[in-house]
Amino acid sequence: PGHIKLNPNGWIPTIIDHKNNEFTLWGSDAILEYIAYIYDTEGKFSVKDPLEKYKALQWLFFQASGQGPYFGQSIWVPLDVKRYKNKIKRVFSVLESALSKQDWLVGGKYTFVDLSFIPWHNLAVESALENFDTLKDYPALIKWAEKINSCPVAK
Repeated sequence: PGHIKLNPNGWIPTIIDHKNNEFTLWGSDAILEYIAYIYDTEGKFSVKDPLEKYKALQWLFFQASGQGPYFGQSIWVPLDVKRYKNKIKRVFSVLESALSKQDWLVGGKYTFVDLSFIPWHNLAVESALENFDTLKDYPALIKWAEKINSCPVAK
């Protein structure tokens, strides 16, 4: 019940920024973007170029609408498993297409946008896509995920 006061959606995550007038925000991608642009003033984990910020938003919106809904359902709804696995493969193909041309999604460096994809990506690779050769079909995607998973911030 107390969480509903902070987040009417009732889900996690929710943050309260005690350093910024008790600012409250919910939704993982909104939180990632907030932290990146409020606290990463040097642009170590975000991008400073205004056009790159729009690229960051493009990928965050894709993560929220294309990856999150399908990857999460791929192991829970038995009647729809095949459909969701095909959606996962489609998202993997989009990411593979981008990552076969560049090392990172935005700004030529590892950013919070790359990190936003990793939890669902790891779940899909570990459980939703069993008996599926992701390394063969998505080598750039797998290389990218391995680089992110080896970073301390991803652990």
